[in-house]
Amino acid sequence: VFQSVFKALSKVKALVVFDRVEVLDGTEEAQEFPLFLSTLFRETRNVRVLMTACKPLGLSTLGGVGEHTLRLGPLNLKSTVRLFAILCPQVHTGEERRRLLELLVTDDTQARLCHDDEGITKRTRKILMFMGNGVPSRTFNAAYQTSKKEYEDFLNNVN
Repeated sequence: VFQSVFKALSKVKALVVFDRVEVLDGTEEAQEFPLFLSTLFRETRNVRVLMTACKPLGLSTLGGVGEHTLRLGPLNLKSTVRLFAILCPQVHTGEERRRLLELLVTDDTQARLCHDDEGITKRTRKILMFMGNGVPSRTFNAAYQTSKKEYEDFLNNVN
């Protein structure tokens, strides 16, 4: 399987994304992953890899390519609501996502604020707390763990 992946990517420009690679910790795949990456870098010319994780991976140089870590801060209100709306099973359509964004993000200044910024209102703080305080992994968990009743209660009490 790997050889077919390397062959397909050998002559194309591509970005390969591995999200939440920390889930590999302690697995057999974790031992094979560096070899896969090393071969990928060796067999392709125009492929870039983006990996997300909660902590630096500590990977040594692979195929002449090293790890470059970038610590990301929390998302602002607008981005948090968008991410939640995309992930939440209680929000089914694009129209529902648009309405949720309009309901929760009513002020352009608040839209750009994060949970610990000065000037954040109680309403914005409440929204962010419900949706994981702008931390994408927490927003992911909040979206998937929110029941229909919890979602409806939140919408009814957000103001």
